[in-house]
Amino acid sequence: AGISGSANKAVFGQLSGYPAALGLSSFLMGALALMPGIPLLPFLFLAGACGTTAWLVAQRQTAENNAEAAEAKQAEQAPVTEEPISTALQIDQIRLELGYGLLSMISAGKGQRLTDQIKALRRQLASDMGFILPAVRIQDNMQLPANTYVVRIKEIEAGRGDIRPNMLLVMDPRGDPIDLAGEDTTEPTFGLAAKWVTESNKEEALFRGYTVVDPATVVTTHLTETVKDGMSELLSYAETQRLLDELNSQQQKLIADLIPAQITVGGVQRVLQNLLAERVSVRDLPTILEAVHESCAITRNVATITEHVRTRLARQLSDGNTNAEGFVPILSLTPAWEQAFGESLIGEKDDVQLAMAPSKLQEFIGAIRQAFDQQAISGESPILLTSPGIRPFVRSIVERFRPQTVVLSQNEIHPKARIRTLGAVPTMSQVMVQVREQLGADAIILSTQTDPDGHVRVTAAADGPLEPDSGDQAAHNGQPTADPLPDIRRALVAHGIDDTIGDLLLEAAHSRNGAAVPPAVAFAAALDNCFTFDPLPDKPDQPVMLVGPPGAGKTVTVAKLAARARLAGLSVRVIGTDTVKAGGFTQLQQLTDALEIGLRKAEDAEELRTAIAGSAGGDLVIIDSFGVNPFESDDIDRLTPLLKAAPLEPVLVMPAGLDTVDAAEIATAFAGLGCRRAVITRLDLARRFGSLLAAAHHSGLALCDVSVSPNIGAGLRSLNPVGLARLLLPPAHSSGNARREAENR
Repeated sequence: AGISGSANKAVFGQLSGYPAALGLSSFLMGALALMPGIPLLPFLFLAGACGTTAWLVAQRQTAENNAEAAEAKQAEQAPVTEEPISTALQIDQIRLELGYGLLSMISAGKGQRLTDQIKALRRQLASDMGFILPAVRIQDNMQLPANTYVVRIKEIEAGRGDIRPNMLLVMDPRGDPIDLAGEDTTEPTFGLAAKWVTESNKEEALFRGYTVVDPATVVTTHLTETVKDGMSELLSYAETQRLLDELNSQQQKLIADLIPAQITVGGVQRVLQNLLAERVSVRDLPTILEAVHESCAITRNVATITEHVRTRLARQLSDGNTNAEGFVPILSLTPAWEQAFGESLIGEKDDVQLAMAPSKLQEFIGAIRQAFDQQAISGESPILLTSPGIRPFVRSIVERFRPQTVVLSQNEIHPKARIRTLGAVPTMSQVMVQVREQLGADAIILSTQTDPDGHVRVTAAADGPLEPDSGDQAAHNGQPTADPLPDIRRALVAHGIDDTIGDLLLEAAHSRNGAAVPPAVAFAAALDNCFTFDPLPDKPDQPVMLVGPPGAGKTVTVAKLAARARLAGLSVRVIGTDTVKAGGFTQLQQLTDALEIGLRKAEDAEELRTAIAGSAGGDLVIIDSFGVNPFESDDIDRLTPLLKAAPLEPVLVMPAGLDTVDAAEIATAFAGLGCRRAVITRLDLARRFGSLLAAAHHSGLALCDVSVSPNIGAGLRSLNPVGLARLLLPPAHSSGNARREAENR
């Protein structure tokens, strides 16, 4: 290798490193000085100089070696210093943990590396949001599954996903199934249906219009959304101070006038955090500081200051929510909702809080979900528009269940923005108008419930005239009363309903008692609020297997379900597995022969699986099972293989009139076997129905159908809150009339 520098320095530098060479040179020059014809004095001088230099260099090297040896020995003898405990207090602002199978993404040989994408993400966030993303620490975690990653914000898990490093993720933007060979999965960021495919399928996927992304992009997208959700937490005091310090000199005068005379750096931090929490960019920091300066002359409340800042950012907010057509799509609150929120605000000046009734809040949440779901079906993604005074309170509610929904006030729509109003969030009075158009002017809303998919279910009834057999019955059901609770309380006592369930029903009935209504209507609303009613569909997605204790009437119920389906013009298939009870299968065969329905026999799980496969063409496949004592392990062991033989729904069949404790324990036991619905039989032979409510309450089963008559053709009815309320309300001596009314309905 070459050496840089002057020649003399290079020569002396190399010679001084080898004292033995200098000593040898000194010896040779001394020998030459003694030879004839060689000048003696010059060579002796050179020999002495080289010898002296060799001795000095050797001494220096010896000293250095001794010092190094002493240091090494001292280091070996010195105790190992522990890492300061203060380091354990430090936390990573953002950390990405990778399973060992994903470590190759950090140094990928092809495509863009994960680290490069994260660097680009930091630059993008700074440009879009005015927020400088803290450094992202990437760490391997051997405790994770090989292909799993975890995103942590301040050491707390904020998201995780499972990816395939050597494959591509394919999604259909239309939401249709992906017709490519691969592994079905769910996109981790937005929960969309997706599929992992190999590189060879990339061209075909693009040709079909699918969205194709590589694993690194999947991780970066998830990290981006997670960071955007947590930007307000990541904006620290120090970061706020740095943003202020980096403003140009023209803005420093404004900062000097503002901080700390009118607001502290912490106050500015809270304003910026409020903006970032709703994904409002803080890049236009001078405008934000000007708005803060204006607000501080009136109030020091951070929430109020934030609302004024948002008004100054109206152009930015309007532009950020403009669609591809150049309009801001708007879904507004009706005046009724505006008034409801305005009347629910309590406090004065800066201490204003929302105090709205829980039932009204639930109604508002259901109305918002319904309205936005309808717009989503039309392909629209509107913003929610409110008046300035209630905007922060509406947002605080909406962010709980629709965090991506933008809530703007009228002052935050720029005057030059083009808007398009798509509709308004309806109130219950508007829903009531629609209900009365269908059910008549006397229709009454019983309850509103939100399904798991977010849709609102409105239960309504039209209270028509009954056939009164006595004045008591009319008083209990048909005529509105100022307070229906005494009638409901007497009915609960008459049917032996325990205090726990009774208190729930009375409380629910009291909350719905806003006007004079018939007791049956108030009781129906309470029942609908406390219990689930889910009738068996005419065409279920999978076979229905009736299970229950011995003597519950499963075989007769099979015949009643089959008869009801045949009267509706549906094709029915029946499978019998009751080979335990003497004559059980024979009875079922006689009933199916009378209905001219084919019957298959299955004695074990394998035969049941074959029978179900052979009955695939029917609209309704019903399976009759043997009587099972849910407290006997042998009975459970015989039933369990049948339940697992094929995809099917077990439905409990249980008679009325049982002891309430027994009924609750039986229903709970069968719910543990997978039952979700219950059919109640023999209502025509029972006088008290407390066991019916006890079974449904303790097991969580949905009430679907009831048997009110031994008549095969007309003895099974779907149960609803109104029918059950009228069944329970009459006194004990009038229960037979109530059952006849239920049958007529």
